Amino acid sequence: MKAFAIAPILILLAGCTASEQAHPPAQHASPAPLRVCVMQDLSGSIVETRTPRISQAELKALTELVKARGGELGFGIIQEQSDRGLVRFAVDERPAPPPPEPHNPLYRPRWEQQRQQAEAERNRWEAQMKLKEEGFLKEAQARLASPLARRTDVCGAMQRCNIMLAEPCPPGTLRFLVLISDGLHNVRGSICPESLAANTRLLLVNGSAVQGIVERYQPTRFESIAAAIKYIKEALK
Repeated sequence: MKAFAIAPILILLAGCTASEQAHPPAQHASPAPLRVCVMQDLSGSIVETRTPRISQAELKALTELVKARGGELGFGIIQEQSDRGLVRFAVDERPAPPPPEPHNPLYRPRWEQQRQQAEAERNRWEAQMKLKEEGFLKEAQARLASPLARRTDVCGAMQRCNIMLAEPCPPGTLRFLVLISDGLHNVRGSICPESLAANTRLLLVNGSAVQGIVERYQPTRFESIAAAIKYIKEALK
């Protein structure tokens, strides 16, 4: 009799497992990645036009946005020659989350093993991202310590960012080019791009009404860096 009593229970448990396997949890679409290129003007005219300098806290706010969405952040300096390679912070693909907890207790040991493995992979990912982020912020701060230049190669800066933003990336990637500059380009022989990479939003940050050579691209203007970062956050919702 006991054997007959146990059999329906086993059948029920097996049925639950089969149902779980036949109907896996719905996969939610990942949010669109984010690609941002920031160029900081470090020429003499920024004093007169009250153009701010980006802080480490503001740079970190941008790295946090990229970590949350996936993608990449590039940073460079606008000086006499602005075609120097960017400092870049790229986010590696996040490890897969553990599978959902099974209803069948017979499968819990295996699930627990998978959960622990997923947690270990996530911890390794976070440690690697922390090291990459610290290296990015350190190099960016070193460049920000550069003395003010006598001339301003805005076009060279835009060309460099435009190359980064036009690189192959997943469909739907959100692109932002952030110029912290007065746009007063005065380097002969340096030519601005005819157009920006597809779907790129150009943000111009300075404390005056000056737009300089950037005006032709009809940028979205901001008085502060914090306001520009807030705009990017809102665009991600």
